[in-house]
Amino acid sequence: MIKYNNLKKGDIVMSNYEGTMVRGEIIDLKKSSNQACILSGESEFWFSSNDLYTVPINDEELAALGFEKLPQDDGSVKYTRGAFRMITPQAGNFNEFDIWYREDKRHIVGPVFLHQLQNHHLDMTKIHLSAQ
Repeated sequence: MIKYNNLKKGDIVMSNYEGTMVRGEIIDLKKSSNQACILSGESEFWFSSNDLYTVPINDEELAALGFEKLPQDDGSVKYTRGAFRMITPQAGNFNEFDIWYREDKRHIVGPVFLHQLQNHHLDMTKIHLSAQ
């Protein structure tokens, strides 16, 4: 379950649709009922925040969002997308990492999920992080 206050339009989440987990993007929010409209494929459905779940960060998710993976000599991995940077201390470990954009640098301690990374990106760049 994801807290409603942590959701923003454009966030990628999993939703429980009649017992099946479906991946989608939030396209609208209804604060009065704590619901989110999820676009999955060609279909739109409204879900209570109780039926929304996190998507873990991994190399595949970052690649889908347009990040370039750059392994470093010390075992860390840098991910770049334009001027936005992310560095993990070791490959596959997304529980702690640094992100920066221009002079704004943040140390993130997790676990952190995809929608949270998208929200940090939005806060730092004023542009929502979505698939290219």
